[in-house]
This record gives sequence, C-alpha cells and structure tokens, in this order.
Amino acid sequence: MEAIGRRQVIALAGVGAMSVLAGCRAVSAAPPVTPVVVPASSAPAPTLPASVVYRMGNSFIPGALAKRRDLHSLTSKWSVLVGDISLPDLQDCQMYVDTAIPMIEKLTGIHLDQKYLVMLPKTAAEYEHWSGDRGDDLGVFREPLDETWQGWVVIKCAAAIGEGRTLLEDTGYLNHVIRHELFHANTLDDGVSGYGTPKWVLEGFAEWAGATATILFPRKPPLPVLPKNAEFSREGTTFAYERSFMFVSYLVTRFGQRQAIRFYERAIDFTYDTTEQAFHAVLGISLATATKDWAAQYKKQVARLYAEILGT
Repeated sequence: MEAIGRRQVIALAGVGAMSVLAGCRAVSAAPPVTPVVVPASSAPAPTLPASVVYRMGNSFIPGALAKRRDLHSLTSKWSVLVGDISLPDLQDCQMYVDTAIPMIEKLTGIHLDQKYLVMLPKTAAEYEHWSGDRGDDLGVFREPLDETWQGWVVIKCAAAIGEGRTLLEDTGYLNHVIRHELFHANTLDDGVSGYGTPKWVLEGFAEWAGATATILFPRKPPLPVLPKNAEFSREGTTFAYERSFMFVSYLVTRFGQRQAIRFYERAIDFTYDTTEQAFHAVLGISLATATKDWAAQYKKQVARLYAEILGT
C-alpha cells in the first residue's frame, strides 16, 4: 500500500480556527488546548534510549538509526519523537503532537495501544531516506506491514513553503501537516483500513482535522467537483486536497460531526462494498445528490470561509 501524504472554518467539537490569509494559504493560531510541557528529563541521551529503539522497532527495523549519535528523542504519554533537528525545535514539535493527539482521539473515538512515532529529519535527503517518499508531500504516514506492527509519521521539516521559509519555520503550516498525518495514523493504523477507499475521503477528513490549526485554501476557489485519485499527484494544479476538505466540511455542517465521522469509519472498514453504499447507509442520501447540493451552495460556503479567514 502506498504512503498517504501530507497535508472548517466549520468548528470541530467547539474548536475554532482563527486565520489570516497569506498568499494561497492561511496561517492561524492553534486551538485553545492546554499545551503539553516537555519536562527537563526528556533531554536526549548521547545515543537513542533503548525504549525509543524498541518503539521504532515496532514500526520498522531501525538499523543504523539506532546507533546514530546526532539524533534527539523525546518521549511523552502520547508520543515518541525522533529527529536530527535541534532539541528546542523537537520540543516545540512534541507540544504540537501531544496537543493534537487527544483532540484527534476524542474526535474519532480511537485510542492506539502504542505511542505515536513521529520522525523529524532535518534535511530533504534524510526525509526521503526515512520515509521512502520521493514526491512533493510535506509529510507521510507510513502504514504498517500488518496489524502486528504500528505505522509512523515522517514530517518533511526542510520543505520550502514560499517566502524563503521552511515548513519547520512556519508554526501554523507545520501544525496543520502534523494534525493531518496524525489523523491518518489514528484511523489507518491496522494496515488494512482505507485500502481502496477514494482519496477524497482519506485526504478530505485529514485536511479537515488539520484545519483546526491552519486553513489552507487558494485565493481563487477551485470548482466544487470531487477529485479523482490521480488528481492528488498533481496538487499544484488540481487543488484536490482543498476540494476534498471543502466537501467534508460541508458534510459536517449539514449532517453533524458525529454522522460525518461515522460515514468515514464505514467508508474505510469494508462494512459496505462501495463508498457510495456507505454514504447512503449512514447519511441517508446518495453521494451524487450530496455533491449536487454541495455545488449549489458552494459560493456561500467559500464566502463564509473567506470571511472567517479575514475576520470580516
């Protein structure tokens, strides 16, 4: 199975998103969740602690990574972070990760048995080596080989996101990517769920989760048409992620958060033969009808989005 890559104004369980428009993306403050304080005892050892190596070994064979002396690691109640970025940056990332995880688990009702493993390489070359991703994604969730393993997240810290900034330097964008990938990690961790599910479902809901940190949407809105899977590899011209996000946001507004998540669950767990069957069974109308209704109100939805982003 391939890696699932990167990246509502509609509130998520009372968590809003305050944003300002910046080029083709909006950068916002994180939601009002109490941050996780990294204790001094989390300072890295000269080599990775045995517990960290053990956790990595539940996802992949660490190999030479286990012996490197330039890697930092931090462990908390929720997560294990490993990276060769600076320790202060790694501590910031742990705060973002540990703020996001309980929010996502409350949203989905899924609690993983093991801590979430998040890898944070400093360079693009390290990112490719650690993730196996040679594309333009800003992060990936690597699915486990089977249900006896656990997936892991790799963030492309060195990715250029415009104006001479890297992803690591843009707090809002980094938070969005982390939440997007953690949503995948939370809901697709058995290595089976989501196989064959349309990408608009997988990526749309992950973008919706990421939007609690930062809303990413172009100044010129794309057409309200659900993207095909192939369009996600041409994101720069198709805006497949953004269109998926807008449709999922519409579903949440129309049917409620609980029902929208219930549809997502049925779409990825093979309860029904097709996504269309799952959609109709859970939401009570056909997917075709819902997409027509979405298109009919799309201009108003975009207007509300921009009003929220711009604070007007």
